[in-house]
Amino acid sequence: MAVEDLPLWTLLPNWAAGMTERLVWLSPVLASPSGAEQRFAVRQTPRRSFDLAMQAVGEERQWLDNALTTGAALRWYAPIFPDRRHTTAEAASGGTSIPVSTVNAEFAVGGFVMLWADIWTAAVHEITAVAADSLTVTPALTRTWAEGTLAQPCAVMRIGEMQGFARRADRAAEGRMRWEFDGAAPYTAASLGTTYEGYPVLTVAPDEREDVTQQYARLLAEFSVETARRFVVDTADRSFTIQQQRWFSYGRTEQDALRGYFYALRGRAIATWVPTFMADLDLLANAASGATTLSVARSGYVRFGGPRSNREHIYIELRDGTSVMRKITGAIEAGSTETLTLNSALAADLAVEDVKRISFMSLSRLDQDSIEFTHHTDKSGLVTCMAAFRTAGEHRSATVYTPPALAYPSQSDATCGYDPPGPDWEGTLSVDGFLQLNDATEFSSGTQSYAEASYLASGSSTFSIGALTAGPIRVIWHAASGVAFFPDDFTAHAFILPFPAGRPATSVRVLLTRGALTHDFTTSNWVDTAPNYMSTFAGTIAGATNSFVHALDSGFNNLSLDTWQATIWLDP
Repeated sequence: MAVEDLPLWTLLPNWAAGMTERLVWLSPVLASPSGAEQRFAVRQTPRRSFDLAMQAVGEERQWLDNALTTGAALRWYAPIFPDRRHTTAEAASGGTSIPVSTVNAEFAVGGFVMLWADIWTAAVHEITAVAADSLTVTPALTRTWAEGTLAQPCAVMRIGEMQGFARRADRAAEGRMRWEFDGAAPYTAASLGTTYEGYPVLTVAPDEREDVTQQYARLLAEFSVETARRFVVDTADRSFTIQQQRWFSYGRTEQDALRGYFYALRGRAIATWVPTFMADLDLLANAASGATTLSVARSGYVRFGGPRSNREHIYIELRDGTSVMRKITGAIEAGSTETLTLNSALAADLAVEDVKRISFMSLSRLDQDSIEFTHHTDKSGLVTCMAAFRTAGEHRSATVYTPPALAYPSQSDATCGYDPPGPDWEGTLSVDGFLQLNDATEFSSGTQSYAEASYLASGSSTFSIGALTAGPIRVIWHAASGVAFFPDDFTAHAFILPFPAGRPATSVRVLLTRGALTHDFTTSNWVDTAPNYMSTFAGTIAGATNSFVHALDSGFNNLSLDTWQATIWLDP
């Protein structure tokens, strides 16, 4: 993407109060009273914005006033403010290489980099190649940039909501403003290497200097006439836990991993396993490798139902940083001990002193589409983030529906609104094989599957094809050389068309085409010797089977032909 002729925002933010970065997805959730959900990720990338403070003194305040007076509604090249890098060597005028570290930075081919020396001296270049220690850009540099020059990834943005600026003196002002990405905000989603039963697992423990809060919700339907007892039904017959937690991420590696995790979840769309990160069970005895049971202290787990929704999977954190995940399939209580049966054997010894904690974990999703990162410094420093997860097990039993691919319009020379004659739909369906109708029935269809082809005692034959759901359907079949295609007493060829019930059509049209043929007729009778036949079956399509019959004279034999083709479609 070539560099556009847009103004450059060169006033740096005030980091004293930090900076808030906001990612907003759009993922509608269709929930049923049973708790089953269907979720969609509508946006390919989230809407991204920065809320930040500005402080301007002297000529910077004058620059700020003129910029906002003239360009508050314009598109700007603005830096991705938290992603600050500096050139590691001089970048010479006329060159196309910028020496800068790109590891864990948002430099990408097709993106932009801003070089900044001061509020009056800055330039934007398009990135054409990214190496670990340098960028290749276009157009060539028009000046020499010294070592240590600020080099930041940048994007086209707009100024969003402004909270106003306060005058601190006649030459000083400060306030807050919001910058919003004008286009897509792509980012590499995390690979989510830790998975369990096909879903990613949240393995990053929350910052426990802040409370991890939990709420327990039910889906209750209540009927009350005010004068009698209330009638209350738990429609889902399960509880839903809403768990809020906060993370401290320090440095680019941790921040990129956390950001990539949220990009992979795509707002509320994707489910993930979330442990409670609480000591829900206490291991009492060592468990050897290959064991399928655990002995834990009595906790009320058995008394309140044992394995159940949101309380049947456990996350065992070990002190060496690894984890073990299993499903509880059974539980019994004996005195002060509960014995849990696991769905699979342990792969290694599990000693009591090696276990940090055993937590329940539930299949959950984000409870909001918006994620906020508070940058206390740039990406080399500290970021805090808070999110809430809601349990959302996959309780749907219906077949997953895969929507058809979207049809994109294409330009043509046809007059706008012109509806050319012909079939109502496109699509072909071919039979590759041969049909031989003699005393015994034989049908070969190659790689396609059809209902049947049968010889009827009445002297007609029936050739059945699949349901016409995206017509026209073209049926092509071949007769083997020298094979008697029709028996002597053949009188009609019928197509059985199982249309969808209730199809709003008034007629079926069939175009029957034959190719080159040889024949030895005992009589020369034939309904029509032209190469094409057009017939119409009239009537409303209301049932599962409707037939079109192409009638032929009887009294001929030894008909051998190369190719027949039938094109079938519905009138609107």
